Amino acid sequence: IDYGYICNVLAGSGSGKTSAINQCAAYWMKDLDLNIGVLSLEAESGEWGENLLSHYLGKKIARIRDRDERMKFVGSEEAEQATHDLFKREDGTSRLYLLDDRGDYSKLQDQVEEMIIAYDCKIIIIDVVSDIFGGKTLEEVDLWMSWEKRIVKQYSCIIFNISHVRKSSSSEKSASSG
Repeated sequence: IDYGYICNVLAGSGSGKTSAINQCAAYWMKDLDLNIGVLSLEAESGEWGENLLSHYLGKKIARIRDRDERMKFVGSEEAEQATHDLFKREDGTSRLYLLDDRGDYSKLQDQVEEMIIAYDCKIIIIDVVSDIFGGKTLEEVDLWMSWEKRIVKQYSCIIFNISHVRKSSSSEKSASSG
């Protein structure tokens, strides 16, 4: 996916959208040395970072049930080194800028633009954009998408919108499962 484009990732809840984008984010940060901006509307910043680190380490940290054991692992030399390698450059600057503000949604566009301009984030992940659209009119959704289209062209970046698909009105199954 080239700069200047929007990519929409849609699937049912629990289907692995965030896991897939986490794998991409780790690649973009570590292998391509890009700054990533994340607007996380589901997971808090610590949870999002832990999930990304889990992928990078190949060990699901959330599955360590004992709190003391989990804290010991997260504080281990292995985890500390992996955290630094993934999230920081050798000079100590960050590769990941994460916003998990669930407050005033009217400021989200300004905050995303700040990640792009001030922190040179070339890739923006909005997880999940459907939370922004909840309760919005079609015209309001269209205004948001027009803003995204303008931003990716203006700043030569990529926006990844992660979205849940709705359940159909005629049944209890989501669109992703029939």
